[in-house]
Parts: sequence; structure tokens; C-alpha cells
Amino acid sequence: MDLEKVEFTKDYKEILKNTKFQTDAREIVTTLPIAYTKDVGGYKFGTVSFVNNASTSAKSPTVGVLINNSTERITKGLKIEIEDTSTVIVF
Repeated sequence: MDLEKVEFTKDYKEILKNTKFQTDAREIVTTLPIAYTKDVGGYKFGTVSFVNNASTSAKSPTVGVLINNSTERITKGLKIEIEDTSTVIVF
């Protein structure tokens, strides 16, 4: 699934279908409810494809869907977390 083309009027379960996901009542920055998965192998953003991390030395990547509220469950945003301890980027 290409996350760059997500329709923000859809239920979050349509984005996370066919993956095992968890929900939290509040994401720390936005305070919106969030559903997220660590099974990122089927996701990409434009030309960037995500891979599941088999290593235990780095944090597992996650794809999260921010939800407007627990009743309507409409997608309001995405949260993508990727950490690679072997890569250093300097600006």
C-alpha cells in the first residue's frame, strides 16, 4: 500500500487491513488516538519501500494511522517511524 496516496476520509482499518495492529488512546505529540503496526513490509511512501527489521539492535519500524476519535474512526494523519542504527545522516 502506498501511504502517499491514502484517502483521509477512510476508516483506519482499511489502511491497516491484512496486518496485525495495536491501538493507543493517545499518540504523544498529537494526542489523537492511533492504530499502528510493526508489520511494515507491505507499505511504501512514494518510491520508498519499508522493510521489517529482523535485527534486535534497532527499534522496529512502525506505520501508524492517527484517528479523529474512537467513535467515527476517520483517518486524520500518518505517523511513520524508522530507525536504522547503521546509517548516519549529516546535514
